[in-house]
Amino acid sequence: MFRRITRKHPLLTRITIYVFIFATLVSIATSGLLLYVTYQTERKNIGDRLDSIRETHLNTLVNNVWSLDEQAIQIQLQDISRIPDIVYVMLKYGDGKPFIFGSPTPNCPLALQRQYMLEKTVKGKKFSLGTMTVEATTKNIQDRLLRHSATTLATQILTLFFTCIFILFLFLLLFNRHINQIVAFTENLEIGFLDRELALNRHRRKGGRSDELDRIVHALNNMRKRLQIGIAAQRSAEENLIREKLFSDTIINSLPGILFVINEKREILRFNQMFKEKLLLSEEEISYATFLDRFSDRNRQTFLHSIEELCRQGQSSTLEIEISDTEGLRIPFLLNMRKLALENELFLITIGTDLTERRKIEEQLRQAQKMEAIGTLAGGVAHDFNNILSAIFGYTELAKLEAGEHQKLQDYLTGTHKAAQRAKELVSQILAFSRKTRSEKFPLQLSLIVKEALKLLRSTLPTTISIRQKIDSEHTIIADPTEIHSVVMNLCTNAFHAMESSGGILSVSMKERVIAYPMNFSGATIKPGTYVQLTIEDTGIGMTEATRQKIFEPYFTTKAPGTGTGLGLAVVHGIVTGHSGFITVYSEPGKGTAFILYLPVAFERPAEITAEEPPLSGQRGGSETIMLVDDEEDILKYYSELLKRFGYRVLTYASSLEAFEAFKKNPQAIDLVITDQTMPSWTGDRLGREMLNIRPDIPVIACSGFSRTLTRKEFIEIGFRDYFQKPIEAEPFLERIREILDKG
Repeated sequence: MFRRITRKHPLLTRITIYVFIFATLVSIATSGLLLYVTYQTERKNIGDRLDSIRETHLNTLVNNVWSLDEQAIQIQLQDISRIPDIVYVMLKYGDGKPFIFGSPTPNCPLALQRQYMLEKTVKGKKFSLGTMTVEATTKNIQDRLLRHSATTLATQILTLFFTCIFILFLFLLLFNRHINQIVAFTENLEIGFLDRELALNRHRRKGGRSDELDRIVHALNNMRKRLQIGIAAQRSAEENLIREKLFSDTIINSLPGILFVINEKREILRFNQMFKEKLLLSEEEISYATFLDRFSDRNRQTFLHSIEELCRQGQSSTLEIEISDTEGLRIPFLLNMRKLALENELFLITIGTDLTERRKIEEQLRQAQKMEAIGTLAGGVAHDFNNILSAIFGYTELAKLEAGEHQKLQDYLTGTHKAAQRAKELVSQILAFSRKTRSEKFPLQLSLIVKEALKLLRSTLPTTISIRQKIDSEHTIIADPTEIHSVVMNLCTNAFHAMESSGGILSVSMKERVIAYPMNFSGATIKPGTYVQLTIEDTGIGMTEATRQKIFEPYFTTKAPGTGTGLGLAVVHGIVTGHSGFITVYSEPGKGTAFILYLPVAFERPAEITAEEPPLSGQRGGSETIMLVDDEEDILKYYSELLKRFGYRVLTYASSLEAFEAFKKNPQAIDLVITDQTMPSWTGDRLGREMLNIRPDIPVIACSGFSRTLTRKEFIEIGFRDYFQKPIEAEPFLERIREILDKG
């Protein structure tokens, strides 16, 4: 039982043991002190008894020795030896034998010894009779006291033991069980159950005074209430802190750039999600050292120097620098660094903006500005350049007519005509690429345009290149037929150049493609819908991935200098995207190239497209009067010579105002008016309007090297019969004139 109590109540057991030990030590100390005092008292009593011998026995003994009464001496000495604690008495006188009673205790610390001189005074003269030695011991007293003290001490210890046992059980009964109840209460106390009060199972008298347990219970209940209040306040503070942290973390992680905070020890204390994503770092890898490893040596020195300058004197600093991610990709950042002193500690807060997209936009803006400049230049010179080409075309046509059967001269003139035609196509590509031409889109059947282009290609491709076509779609698209024709011809021509040296197969296929969900092609997203998929594929030399990435860039070409302009595929890309379509490319070196176009289907009835009749070898002329208006003398001369050669009567004017005055005088004398669009004073469309106001039935044809404002359709809506883009081919031009005159 005692062992069980000891294990269950170790502290109480230790207290009881300590009390018992302390009480025992006190009992031993007090018993020892009492023994010592008693011993000293008894020792003093022995000394007093020895000293009393002088008064009680010494005079009688001196008289007996003087009278030499040995019997009396022995009796008296024997009486002295019987005094308690006296162990030795010796009387020595003269030369006689000493009288001895008892045994001496030589060198005994417990012995007390007295020596008395025996002297007799007779008639005023002292006589020495001898000495008496008396020795007593305290051993008996010591033994007696020790026996008594042992009994007393044993009795006290036994009393203390039972007293401590009583105190132990009394403590268990009155105090410790309540302490255990308090302990159980505090151990089971939880944050969610602080409303439960502590109450001890005690029998109290009414009106009784409170004791220590009551005060403990009261203190614990008060503490419980304070904890309730404190926990509620802490919960509120924690909730506010969590909201603030969530708010700040959301803001920090929502920043479009990287953010990191460095302390004075150059440790990265905090960073946002973008910091990890941009640099491809895990949280275990993020440290100041690994961050510095992402800089080149020059950039690292620049960054460290900026930090030192910022810590020394600045409040903020801006730095444009490149940082590499885990894969080695160098990302340009604009770092905005700010110094923050908080509680005598310095922090550097840095926000970095990724400049990659900005640089791309800047590059695109520069490219757009360049294209705008090219467009402006192209629009500015197109009219004059096409006028020059018109003269070249015209005089070449006239020279061919004069050359007759001279084959060699005909060949030279044909070469000149082809060169002029290439120049014309180049100007058209520049105008198309710079968006300076206005397309006329309407519903058309794409398969007809593709088949017409392939028909023209058959006669120009060498026999080493075969054409395979699989056109399974007759869907309609909204498009400009000229532009779509240009796309097909450009892509097929590129395929021809890729197979020119080794030969191969040019495959053209077309089918319907339904896209049910957004798809990504070449960085562009194709919206869901129904598309016509046009694939133009060759088995030529193919291209590398680096080349494939650049093929749609303006002026990029893999052809030898002088053999390519670098505008063909850029124009193709512009036309396709201008028609709300998409284009992608698959190619491998040595395995050929495939261009895949997606053009949205239009569920409308296609317009009628009549194939052009091949030009007639000989043109029918006439005798009608034609008014020519152009500010270019060479063009006037060419048109005049050409029309006169075919029998027409020609009136030429270099000024639109002069032409109008001449027309106003006799409008019925003119059968047809051919006018340039861009001229000093009045433009061609104004001149035509004024003439039509005078004579509504007068046929007017507009010609222009380049028109910024009006298209062919808009000229016809004004009342013009037709519109020709310079330079003008002689045969279709003459054919159209004859057709208009015949219709009246």
